[in-house]
Amino acid sequence: MIKQQLFRFPALLLLTVVVSGLLLSCSTEADEPKPDKSIVELAQSTPDLSILVTALTKYPDLVTTLSGDGSFTVFAPTNAAFTSLLTAIG
Repeated sequence: MIKQQLFRFPALLLLTVVVSGLLLSCSTEADEPKPDKSIVELAQSTPDLSILVTALTKYPDLVTTLSGDGSFTVFAPTNAAFTSLLTAIG
């Protein structure tokens, strides 16, 4: 049972980080220029975020939301951060 909870921890951590970023974004759409890429496209084009991209594929609705129109802020852990976390929790 503990091992099952440990496997869920990275996914829950990722979801918490992404949702927190979405909720804490406080600027209005009119204040910001339109980006050239969506958050998902930017993450996919950044090699050091490949673990995040892999994790996002497990949540297709989140990918759809982050690929759509809107003003989103996402704090994205790098591959090194994910590796360090996964090493720490075994």
